[in-house]
Amino acid sequence: MDSEWRTSSHSGAAGECVEACAADGRALMRDSRNPDGALLDFSVGAWRALLAEAHRL
Repeated sequence: MDSEWRTSSHSGAAGECVEACAADGRALMRDSRNPDGALLDFSVGAWRALLAEAHRL
């Protein structure tokens, strides 16, 4: 996958956070400390719902 992974600006200098990227119309999330590990794969609608809920909290 050639997509650009992005880390939240809230993760601090250590960058120990989750990373997200868009690829093939999907939103992917991974652990920045284990980039070769498991991925969470979301539809765009599910990703938007997740972000809306996170912002609500």
